[in-house]
Amino acid sequence: MGGLRRICASCSQTPRVVLARELNLLLPHMIVVAAKRDAPEPATLLAEMKRFVRFGPADEVALRALAPIVRPHIEAIVDEFYNRMSQHEEARRTLDSAERIERHRAALHSWIETTLAGPWDDTYYTARLRIGEAHVRVGLAQRYMFGGMNVIRLALVRLAPNTETIEAIDKICDVELAIMLHAYGQAFVRREKAALSERIASLSTMAAGLAHEIRNPLNSAHLQLELARRRLARVQDADVRGALGSTETVSAELTRLAALLDEFLQFARPQNLRRVRADLRLTAESVVTLLAPEAEQLGTSLEMEAGESVLAEIDEDRMKQVLVNLVRNAIDAAGPEGHVVVRVMVTDGHARLEVEDDGPGIPPGARIFEPFFTTKQAGTGLGLTIVHRIVGDHGGRVDVDSRPGRTIFAVTVPRLA
Repeated sequence: MGGLRRICASCSQTPRVVLARELNLLLPHMIVVAAKRDAPEPATLLAEMKRFVRFGPADEVALRALAPIVRPHIEAIVDEFYNRMSQHEEARRTLDSAERIERHRAALHSWIETTLAGPWDDTYYTARLRIGEAHVRVGLAQRYMFGGMNVIRLALVRLAPNTETIEAIDKICDVELAIMLHAYGQAFVRREKAALSERIASLSTMAAGLAHEIRNPLNSAHLQLELARRRLARVQDADVRGALGSTETVSAELTRLAALLDEFLQFARPQNLRRVRADLRLTAESVVTLLAPEAEQLGTSLEMEAGESVLAEIDEDRMKQVLVNLVRNAIDAAGPEGHVVVRVMVTDGHARLEVEDDGPGIPPGARIFEPFFTTKQAGTGLGLTIVHRIVGDHGGRVDVDSRPGRTIFAVTVPRLA
């Protein structure tokens, strides 16, 4: 273990301590998820919110009296709601077919009816929670849920005969929003738990892989140092050249270990994104400029395809890291006389980065995003794992299309209009 401590001197900690620290960093997240899981059952939320906004029998009477006044106008309210939604691209994407729109229109019609007519009981709560869950499934952003509720609220207020009815409308809309937000919160907790489970599983896999990867170069370094010691011990005919060769081998192995540990920590340590509004084309161009000398030295053609600016809200340094990893992989795969092309475009309303090479392709079934999987002699096997992690943190995805002579890695992230 003393050898491991010396090797990790650059981070002043052993891999075991590093792993323990990273797992300790996960514990607060585990506690948060457990606390949310152990919170009171949300069946009490309806009664709690009704008490909080002071929604009582007088409000029920006012809403029921409003129902026949509103009924002839419901279709117009539904039209106004979907007209507003259709004016915003991200909201419009959740209504991707005429069949879905008609189904949602019928559901909104029923929602307005039951919101005014009641009864406001557990059955009502369950139905509202399911509506919120449906919003989550189709990917409706919370801001559009809030905005849509305001469209309906204002339409009802315009038809209200008195101040008491307006107050009842405000109260029941606030209760509705609380239930909807609860549905979004539950979805967030589910995603957080799934991400945490995946993260712990990845750390377990990486811990085993790290131990294996460290052991091999350690054995090699120990052997080379022993050879250097023996050669230098024969003072009368010291094999200086051989000793220097051994020390160079040790240095190379320790350098590889340091790189391995750096990449391990990049994946394992939680990092908050520092998002800024950025032009992905400029980001990609800077990476192409940075790696052009490497490509030229290898005899590989590296080019940036022309196009328009594409804006996105990203952590620019980490997105550059994604591109550096992908472009370097592509250069290695293409090799001498090969070609690598980088593209930036808009696809289906999202920003898309592509890195294409004409190398031999990825072997079928290769688990390229798994930690420590690599087809390169000098690779750590963490580059694509880190790419996958960073893109996922941005709410995006990584797609791969590979066959002999053409491989494309495509990164898709939300685009700014």
